[in-house]
Amino acid sequence: MHMRGMKRWMVVPGLLAWTMGMAQQYWGGERRYPEELREDVEVVRRALHLQHPDPYRYIGRAQLDALLDSVSATLQVPMDERDLMLALAPALKRVGDAHVTLAPSARVRDNWSRQAPMLPLKVRVIHGRLHVEEEYMGFRTIPPGNEVVALDGIAAADVLQALSTVIPTDGHDEVYVERCIEQDFRYLYAFRFGTRAEHTVDHRGEDGVVRRSVLRALTGEEVEQAYRPVNVRLLPWRLEPIADIRTAWVTCSTLDREVLAAERIDPSRMVDQFLHELRAKELTTLVIDVRGAGGADMGMAELLFSLVATEPFRVVEAITMRQPATADGRQGPDYASTEGGALPEAGPIAVPADDPRLEITLPYHKAFTGKVYVVCDGTTRDAAAAFVMLAKRSGRARVVGEEVGSNSTSLCGGRPVNVVLPRSGLVLSLPSLRFVPAGRGEGPADHGELPHHEAVQQPWGLQRGRDTVRSAVIELIRALQ
Repeated sequence: MHMRGMKRWMVVPGLLAWTMGMAQQYWGGERRYPEELREDVEVVRRALHLQHPDPYRYIGRAQLDALLDSVSATLQVPMDERDLMLALAPALKRVGDAHVTLAPSARVRDNWSRQAPMLPLKVRVIHGRLHVEEEYMGFRTIPPGNEVVALDGIAAADVLQALSTVIPTDGHDEVYVERCIEQDFRYLYAFRFGTRAEHTVDHRGEDGVVRRSVLRALTGEEVEQAYRPVNVRLLPWRLEPIADIRTAWVTCSTLDREVLAAERIDPSRMVDQFLHELRAKELTTLVIDVRGAGGADMGMAELLFSLVATEPFRVVEAITMRQPATADGRQGPDYASTEGGALPEAGPIAVPADDPRLEITLPYHKAFTGKVYVVCDGTTRDAAAAFVMLAKRSGRARVVGEEVGSNSTSLCGGRPVNVVLPRSGLVLSLPSLRFVPAGRGEGPADHGELPHHEAVQQPWGLQRGRDTVRSAVIELIRALQ
């Protein structure tokens, strides 16, 4: 169906309420009375105040309490897990920490992800617009790269805005939000707008014409059985030589030790293997691609940087945490952040200066000494983001890509602390540590580290199955050579 000069779709309030209601049959959570739900809100309040290592950086304690009070006041009718998640989402987002997340109970999560019919599209958000990457069934009903104009009668811009409200982020880093929407789009869309047997997608092609396609919804089980990714699955750490420009492209898609161990990858040994191959092939330029990488252990950032370090360095200059519970099980004093205005007398607990995690690391005698480029994106976070910061601030590498997903001035992380809300069964996840990265970033304090050269995937690359960021880096290397 062709629709030339199509008008912008508007969200009809009745339609939005109806589509939200359609999700209930698959959500399956038990409805709780308002007084029970308010008990859960109080558990969230206490967890943020007593267990989060830096809760008041972007919002004062009184403001946070006022937000949670307003959530409690809105709880007037019985709600299930999804309803409570939507009610709490704005308050949790204001904390400004991507590690503050709220997930449904395991039973509901499994039912939702496997049984609910969802929009079968992989998407990319490029310059604030929604584009099709591929369909999960492998069909080409909608050509890759087409811009999505509307979904089920809701303008794409309104869809993106609605989904962004339920994704927490560090400070005001909206690039991270866009990448999360890409990664979990079918789940987020179903969660926010409900489920249905089929979806209408209005999309604009290269010729500028807006067309409408109808896609049958697929359950998670159907996707698992039928979906075959366009790209072949590769090892998370690997090196690819590009002989004509004497360059090595090293991909590190995770800095999570457990994930690497599952793939039987020893990161220390792999670093030595990379260095051996660089010397053996006489490669003079190294690209380290950490797009999408994360990991709780800051020691992994140190290990990866040892690949190219030529001067002594350290990853973080300070680590703080909350006081653990006392021997009799009571919570210790309520410590606030040094970044906030309301400081108790005792202050936060700081890791001693002689802690091994704060020591200066000497450069590896076998380290690569040639030109280095680091490629990152909005989901480069935690240890991988710390690596990017170190690579840029030390002057050892040129950084290409996007603003990273962890804050450049003070980031939280470490092993997560999970709190099960007693009435709804929702799982609140909080970080356990606060890190202050070594050096100083050049961008705003409420954003992630910024690249020297911005590069994002382009729609034409989706059409041709081409990584346009990689192409841009290779062109940059050729130009400078």
